[in-house]
Order: sequence, then structure tokens, then C-alpha cells
Amino acid sequence: MIKLVYKIQITPRLIRLLVKSVMAVLGEFLEKEVLYVLRLALTEACNNVYEHAYNGQAGDMEVRLLLLPGNYVQFDVLDWGKECEPSLYSTIQDVLLPENIACSGRGIYIIQQLMDNLKLQRENGVNLLVMQKNIEEEKWKVCK
Repeated sequence: MIKLVYKIQITPRLIRLLVKSVMAVLGEFLEKEVLYVLRLALTEACNNVYEHAYNGQAGDMEVRLLLLPGNYVQFDVLDWGKECEPSLYSTIQDVLLPENIACSGRGIYIIQQLMDNLKLQRENGVNLLVMQKNIEEEKWKVCK
């Protein structure tokens, strides 16, 4: 297993740099076609932290990248901001697309559609979103 940890003071610019850095690492392990899904999920998660946990202000965030070549990629996204909407904790696997397409609230839905496993929890003042994507062995460069 490979584990990398990224810690940043979150801003829109640093979100872009963080995602770009993570994708550069993943590009060494995975075929290019898989990276789009992972990029979108991670970008949505980081944007949610910025917009919702920190109300569009800078704040601390940590992203843990876990790779089990031949099996899965996992992102653990941690922040110390405002608690998530309590209803998400019990229904995160059944999040529905908001009826008003112009409103916010699509991020968790998008992540849920892209990833295979999703878990959200808050413990000791820390929000933790765990996103895991199972990836077929043939999509891994290191397994060929």
C-alpha cells in the first residue's frame, strides 16, 4: 500500500494545485482514462470543504491518498471547519440530485455517482470524507 498526505491552507488556487499534484502521482500508477473520474471526485470534495466547511474562506485541509495497486484508490479528506449537514451522515449512499438544478448541493451526489464507497463522519471537531474507487487490474500501469 502507498500512502501520501497533503496538508494545505485551502483556497481555490491551492485546490487546483493540490488536485493537479495528486493526479500527477496517480498518473504514474493508473491509465489516463481513470484519472478523469478521480480528478472530478477529489475536486468536488475539496470545493465542498472550501464552500461549506469554511464558508468560502481559507482553512486547514488534509488529503490522504491511499493506493493499493491492482485494487483501489482512496481519498480521505479531512477538515476542521463547520460540521456537515447532519442528514448526510445517515443518507450519504442515497443522496438525491437537487430538484433545482441552479442550486448548490450537487457535490456529494456527483461524488457518490463516481466512487464505489463513500463515508462521511465527524469526530472530535474533524470532518472526514472517505472516498474509495475500485479499479480493475488492467487499468493499473504497475500491474502490467
